[in-house]
Amino acid sequence: MTALVMLAWFLTWLFGGSTSSMIFLAAMVVMAVTAAVVSRWWKISMHSMVVSGSVVLLALLDVRLAPLLALVPLACWARWAVAAHTPAQLLAGALIGAGLGVAAGVA
Repeated sequence: MTALVMLAWFLTWLFGGSTSSMIFLAAMVVMAVTAAVVSRWWKISMHSMVVSGSVVLLALLDVRLAPLLALVPLACWARWAVAAHTPAQLLAGALIGAGLGVAAGVA
């Protein structure tokens, strides 16, 4: 997955993508690496991390997209409902994702 995000970053750069797109894709690489490292010991939720980071960044870029923040608890609930993660794993993923989304949004 990290290789695909890096490919997306390269193609975005190659075709003159926006700075915010480049920063977001870099944050996605950080998310993937973070999840891979943490998951060696604990199964952090990559789904909640990506959803949270994505919608937080979108809301920062355009406040009209803030209602998309409702997708974070919905995605977390779905992962919990299928017994893929514990609430702590979902919360950790959502918090890290939100932090990376904010970092990408203010960069």
